[in-house]
Amino acid sequence: MIKKETIIIIIFSISLTWILTIFFTVQLPSQSKIQDNYIFNESYSNETYFCEFSKCKFLFPYKISEQESKAQKHMIQYAQMAQKLDRILILPNVGKSRIGSCLEYPFNYYYLIESLQRNFPNLKLMTQKQFYKWIKSQKNKKPSYQHIIIQENRNRKFHDFIKDQSNNNNITKKGLCFDEIDEMDFDNNNNYNYNYNLTIGGRYWKNDQSLENLSNFIINNLKLFNNTEILLMEQNFIYPLFPNHIPHLEYSPHIINKAIKISQHIKPYIAIQWRMELGNPLNMPKCAEKLISRLEDLKKVYNTKNIYFATDYPLKDSLRQSFSFHDIKQEYHGKAIDILRDNVNFFSWFNFTPTDQFGNNMNIKEFALSGIPGILDKIVCTRAKIFLIAPPECRKKTSSYTSMINSERFDLMKANVEGIENISLEW
Repeated sequence: MIKKETIIIIIFSISLTWILTIFFTVQLPSQSKIQDNYIFNESYSNETYFCEFSKCKFLFPYKISEQESKAQKHMIQYAQMAQKLDRILILPNVGKSRIGSCLEYPFNYYYLIESLQRNFPNLKLMTQKQFYKWIKSQKNKKPSYQHIIIQENRNRKFHDFIKDQSNNNNITKKGLCFDEIDEMDFDNNNNYNYNYNLTIGGRYWKNDQSLENLSNFIINNLKLFNNTEILLMEQNFIYPLFPNHIPHLEYSPHIINKAIKISQHIKPYIAIQWRMELGNPLNMPKCAEKLISRLEDLKKVYNTKNIYFATDYPLKDSLRQSFSFHDIKQEYHGKAIDILRDNVNFFSWFNFTPTDQFGNNMNIKEFALSGIPGILDKIVCTRAKIFLIAPPECRKKTSSYTSMINSERFDLMKANVEGIENISLEW
């Protein structure tokens, strides 16, 4: 009869054998593969660890002309472009409610990069800082580049792609705002002194077939530069270039957490969004009076006393709420805000301590210039019990900013999230 101790030893030996077999059979991930979902690891000194090709190829959308809500949509267009061209997408800096190479903060100051990775799992990404580091690492080898401007001309029905010999690299250097441009190749014999203008004709955004034709035109022409390492892209178009619908970028956790704290502090609340910039200034005082009357009714109906006010008008001193609202008329815009202040006790972003992404207190002027207040307003409005927007006579006709809030509120209501009573309502 086999002893109990012998049986235990046999079982232990078999188990150990299987463990060792599995351990040495299953291959561990190669250290040469990119980690962290394709974000470039700065510890890599050899570019082939990242590119896995004979040389790196990049797409750098260094200049995006519109404000944050639309600018992030253009970044998604560039992500699709980079993926189709098999290029690494450079994530530009952000600040002042914009995206571009001349701005102060890294891309993840505004956005959660992982949200871009989820939508484009095969796309490789590199931050602007990492890209500059890569350029400097080339030492005696100057990377080749091509500057391309994508623009619209709705007065014609065709697209074209032509060399613009009137432009030179000095314009490019000024627009890029980085010294590393001197490390790039300005060889006159290689056409790098010229911009290429890719001009989109007609109302290209009206149907999927038009967008499909346009996207094929763009990709086929940009493939002409397959041997060029860096495509420098300047955006002067408004609507999407690709037919695919991709969710918008998610905001960085430090912004979302700040917005949630504000929301929890004042809920339940009514949020008002009033973008005055392109509205008729003469209407503003009457619009304010109409808003006050509407608020009194809503507070009674919904038993809600707290008000959160989001606007492009500078509510505190001269701190700018918008970086495109220059023609502020105190006799109209200012009077409207004075009327509102005299009759409504409202909260705004400046009622709360401004902090950076690490939770450290920030100077309020620096915080305003960062562009974060506009994003905070957007998220706080999204989570309001009631969301009020200006009627047509008091605002610009359409707003991507408002559309994003409405879209988020629609999803929250569809998910039966408690405390959301409407999508939006004009006062």
